Amino acid sequence: MIIIQESEVIKLLFGVGVLIYFFITKKKILELPHHNLLFFAYIIVFLGWVITVLEGLFYEQFLNLIEHSCYTVSSLILCLWCYLVFIKDDAK
Repeated sequence: MIIIQESEVIKLLFGVGVLIYFFITKKKILELPHHNLLFFAYIIVFLGWVITVLEGLFYEQFLNLIEHSCYTVSSLILCLWCYLVFIKDDAK
């Protein structure tokens, strides 16, 4: 049975919009410290949003595990970025 929630599709569409915004304002994003970590964290959470829509179509249990793994990894990378930008730089 195919179960895709509208809120998941809307979240994915907003995520695509933010991804487009990232590419439009690429010059300003590159000025941020450790911008590669921040972008990588967003790409992984975006992948989680894609997977949450796909899990309604097939391999529900497996894709659910992968989706939540993406959220966890993205959160850890974002924590690392926050540490590098706000805490480590202050220690100098």
